[in-house]
Amino acid sequence: MAILIVSPFLLVWLGRPIEKARVMGRPWRLLEAVVLFSGLAVLTWETLVAGRGILSPDKSLLLPFLLWAGLRFGLRGGTAANLVLSLLTGFCTAHYLKGLTEADLAAGDYIFTLQMFVAVAAMVSLVPAIVLKERERTVAELHESEARLSLIYNNISDIITLYRVEPERTYRLMSMNRAWLEESKKVGLEVSEAMAGQTLKEVLGKAFGMPPEKVAS
Repeated sequence: MAILIVSPFLLVWLGRPIEKARVMGRPWRLLEAVVLFSGLAVLTWETLVAGRGILSPDKSLLLPFLLWAGLRFGLRGGTAANLVLSLLTGFCTAHYLKGLTEADLAAGDYIFTLQMFVAVAAMVSLVPAIVLKERERTVAELHESEARLSLIYNNISDIITLYRVEPERTYRLMSMNRAWLEESKKVGLEVSEAMAGQTLKEVLGKAFGMPPEKVAS
């Protein structure tokens, strides 16, 4: 259980420091975290101490809190919620033995039930958090790659234009680089980035100052 609960918590929380300014600038986020962990603690107590104990099916009501932590607070929230739940579950079960008979205590099957519940809870919170983290990383890499491509596209000296071929041999201008705009203006053509999305006839018509229908096919 330590590998599944404690190790992820330490790796996540000690791997990268929290930016204090970012945390303090989001008071509603802090309030949500307080509500989440308070609700998790209260419901754990109600289930394992005031309720029917670790063998009760009611403990599944705790899983939405783990999912909430993973989806809203990522790996930090998911690992912290797992640690809190495992500590509370172990403490309440070991000290109050609620719902456990002498036969259950002698057999020790409740320990396996406790371990399985903690393991399932960990998966419920960590898997969505990992998926969201991977998605955020992929989106960030795509944005970075797009920024690099845009930098090259707009600073290269060669003229580049992108057209989309549509039915009836219609060509629509989708994009043009800075070199195309500069070279077009040097020869006296009235061109601008606002032409993106227009057909080739419309672009040529505006560039040469004539109606699109008079532009040769």
